[in-house]
Amino acid sequence: MIYLTAEGEFLLLSSRQKTIILYVLGHPEGVSGKKLSEHFHASEKTIRKDLSMANQWLRSEGFEIRASQRNGYYIAGENRGRINDLLEEQCYFVKGMESQTPLERRLSVMDRALGRPGSSLDVIAEYLHVPENTIYKDISYMEKLFEEEYGLPGMVVQNHQIYMKAGEKEIRKLVFRIIEGCIVTNGQLMDNSLYHLMRGIVNLKEINTFYQYVVEFCKERKIVVSDQVLYMAAWKIFYVNVRREETHFMEDSEWIFRQDQLADFLQYMNQTLFLEMEDCDLEFIYQELERIGFPTGKDETDEKLRELLDGFYHQVNEKYQISFDENAELKADFEKDVACLVKRILSDSQISRIPGTKSVISGSDEENEIPKQAVGILTDMLFNEYGKKVNSFETERLLEYIHAVGWKTETELHVLVIYGADKGWYHRVCRWIGEKFRGIVQICGACPLYLLEDECIKVKPDLVITPQTMDVQFQIPQLVFSGVPSETEERRVYTFLEGIMKNKNH
Repeated sequence: MIYLTAEGEFLLLSSRQKTIILYVLGHPEGVSGKKLSEHFHASEKTIRKDLSMANQWLRSEGFEIRASQRNGYYIAGENRGRINDLLEEQCYFVKGMESQTPLERRLSVMDRALGRPGSSLDVIAEYLHVPENTIYKDISYMEKLFEEEYGLPGMVVQNHQIYMKAGEKEIRKLVFRIIEGCIVTNGQLMDNSLYHLMRGIVNLKEINTFYQYVVEFCKERKIVVSDQVLYMAAWKIFYVNVRREETHFMEDSEWIFRQDQLADFLQYMNQTLFLEMEDCDLEFIYQELERIGFPTGKDETDEKLRELLDGFYHQVNEKYQISFDENAELKADFEKDVACLVKRILSDSQISRIPGTKSVISGSDEENEIPKQAVGILTDMLFNEYGKKVNSFETERLLEYIHAVGWKTETELHVLVIYGADKGWYHRVCRWIGEKFRGIVQICGACPLYLLEDECIKVKPDLVITPQTMDVQFQIPQLVFSGVPSETEERRVYTFLEGIMKNKNH
């Protein structure tokens, strides 16, 4: 993106530098250089250079990104809205020069359709500087996305106008799920995806106003709420209020007055910001905020879920020595998140990732193997109880808890392999064990038969794998393979290993 500085010089900002400005705007409380480095996969030195370039342009407009040891990088609250307006103006001014990724373009198309029902196809094509045929392809892509990821009808073109097939309530739910996916993935109030999705109907100044009122309410009432839930609350109240001004046909739910923290919060927002929301809006937002975890002041875990969670804790502790008991705060957060997940499962509104955004889980497959197996136990239990599968994005959220609580790798069986004369057999068996029993079996050594006794004293294996039965003087279980086992034999091996594992644990 090209900007003209106060000195009349042209300054070229990269896509990352623009996004860094948005990222800092999206963190009202400030963000550290280390977090920026991790998020953008760049060194802290590179991030400092990008911030310097961004500040060169911002200072020419009378603003800057500041830094403090306590909060990291931040933008003063009084400047946030104006900086966002400048970004909007500059984006429009240089639109013909600026390239968009397919994801950004599709989000912009979605913005025009969701924010302005009945948008003209040629106007959107001209605005995005692409042929109308490209817009048709984007609509086809989103039709499939809406159906597969969100279970909703998509867009339709009639008389050269784009319309959403879904009703008003479904449109709101769709937007909320996209907002949730963006915030959960990137952990900020405004990210690049949200910027492109909402740039036609919102500016950051308005969202930041809602956010500040949400924070103020929680501080006054001493309510502890995660930043992500605060961000979602601000977005949802804002968006419902905006849609109320544009549409007047959502009258299918009545406000059931409740006496709890969440009901008080909605009344506070409605009165303080003079929103004058209808009863159906209040009920709709209450249900949406309750299922994402905004506290109501009552116990969120019912008896059936309590029993399910207790069964999960018992199984993962027995199989993997994973215990939540050592961290009461983490356990409470996990149970609250699972309770909210159940609400999303029952209301068909699980959080989904927008295709093109990054995964929230890092690390190798090997590092994630035990957490995946542990989470698989929980998702299977939820499916058996509620009859619906947990989607991949929600599964990743659960994986984070297992990573946070940790697990003991000592539960792996240490295996010593006797390779005999056939080295090829040894490599085939080791590869097969690695593929089938990763996380359960760890090969701790290999040796010829005549060195078995010395090697056992040194590595203390739980099991010996050998191509032929051995007559040994010490009691170590043996597994005899003449070759790579069949599927039937594989199940028997798994049962055999489970037995040794239980003996080891006890």
